[in-house]
Amino acid sequence: MKNKNQNRCSHKDIWGHIISARWIVLLITIPVFSPLTETGAQTYSGGMLDDGLIHTPTNYGTFVPPAKGQTYVDPVFGSTIKRLSQGHSEFNDAVHHEYSVPNAFNANDTRVLLVGENVKGFFVVDMNGNFIIDVPARGTCEPHWDKFNPNLIYYHGYQDPTIYRFDIISGNSTVEKNFPQFSEINFGKGENDVSPDGDHLIVNGDNSIVGVYTFSTQTLGPTYNYSNVAVQYDCFDLTASNMVTGRGGSADHYEL
Repeated sequence: MKNKNQNRCSHKDIWGHIISARWIVLLITIPVFSPLTETGAQTYSGGMLDDGLIHTPTNYGTFVPPAKGQTYVDPVFGSTIKRLSQGHSEFNDAVHHEYSVPNAFNANDTRVLLVGENVKGFFVVDMNGNFIIDVPARGTCEPHWDKFNPNLIYYHGYQDPTIYRFDIISGNSTVEKNFPQFSEINFGKGENDVSPDGDHLIVNGDNSIVGVYTFSTQTLGPTYNYSNVAVQYDCFDLTASNMVTGRGGSADHYEL
């Protein structure tokens, strides 16, 4: 195994990973493009070149976000940002996307997958924050968008060794794959996503055996049993080449 020392993220999600924030509001940056230049390049109206300096918010302690669906311009970077959630007034709950790794946006950037901290489960909204549909996945069931079908979400059951497919148009769930060799599965303990090629996903069985599932063949590849190793794995991720990496309790990464 290769040790890759990396700093732990300062967040906390429904899996218990640390998040530090004064309050949680989901905001998205809206890229505003300029026309194509003669060389074919596009530029953004927001942001700045790296000057090596720290740019702090000018109104960090007093900022009040706009209403859901409304926008504001970031005073430091000039980016236009739209508010997509208003969880406390709508659900009496803090609302956000699940974690920084899983993609919150669907394949054609028309829908966003959100989750409530305590009351509201997973649900889908449009790009103005309007409610579309609830997702039948409990808090630790790791729903992920399909990389090509904008209406399809994958999730695993709660204490259930099954991958399900959820169609946000029909509202129906169907079985993608059951793993009878396990009593339950997860997709890497909350810090993973469907691979960029759309064909692979980590399956972690009984929190002791990890492997890579291939959608096109509906098969689980070679697995690694880590139940008796010294490293206590906090989560698992996929590399760009669909290899598994595990993060130990010391925030070190190991290639498996």
